[in-house]
Amino acid sequence: MSFCTKCGAELEEGGVFCPKCGSEVKERSTSTSQVKTSRQEVERKDDTTKIFHPTRITYLRYYFIGGVLIVSGLALGGLALGGLISGLAPFMFLISLIGGLIILLAESKRKAHRYMITPVDVRDECNLLSKKVSSIRYEKIQDIHSTANLRERLLGVGTVHVNSAGSSSIEIVFKGVHNPDGIREEIENRLNQ
Repeated sequence: MSFCTKCGAELEEGGVFCPKCGSEVKERSTSTSQVKTSRQEVERKDDTTKIFHPTRITYLRYYFIGGVLIVSGLALGGLALGGLISGLAPFMFLISLIGGLIILLAESKRKAHRYMITPVDVRDECNLLSKKVSSIRYEKIQDIHSTANLRERLLGVGTVHVNSAGSSSIEIVFKGVHNPDGIREEIENRLNQ
């Protein structure tokens, strides 16, 4: 059994690209010492970087709004073309296009946001239009905790908060990630090394 070294997804035998993140498979991890994080078996090495993205559940409201606009725009546009509603067909199809753009922007934002656990620090990166990187070195971490409301617990997602020494505010937030307790434990394990 092999796993992607970038995202930790299980790889198909002989596959050239990861089925989840699409990265080229240069090397395969096959270590027997593995821990479960982000609903995947990921190789546990001290020199690995683990990358997480917010789940689609985090952006569910945008997908829902976009889907409603697409369906209603196409349905009303079809009625307009059929003559039941006169003169509104182009406007209705424009509503569908706006719905598609909302979904595309939500997915782009989700993929542009990366949370990383590296050998030396914990990072929050966003590379959508501009690049924003926040990081805390392990020796500066003072507090780590995870939270999940009832809906998030039912869906298996949550938020991991990382605070550094010398600051009273939460500095890095892994929002909407699968298995937040596993991610918190991974950071704690790296702290204790």
